[in-house]
Amino acid sequence: GVLARAGERQVEPLLQRDAEAKDQKTRAEAGTALAALGDLPRAAVVVVDPEPKVRTAVACAILRAWDAR
Repeated sequence: GVLARAGERQVEPLLQRDAEAKDQKTRAEAGTALAALGDLPRAAVVVVDPEPKVRTAVACAILRAWDAR
């Protein structure tokens, strides 16, 4: 999260992997971090997560990132 918010793009492969984790908190954090990096297309993939809490967290992060543009 912190590195993504700082714009450190080298964490992107780790976030992509974590976006597919079994743990819902890990998926939500990865999707949120992808949005913070500005990688909205990859974050949008996490928005279709089966868990509502993950979808909500990532959708809100995408909206914040979009608004900050």
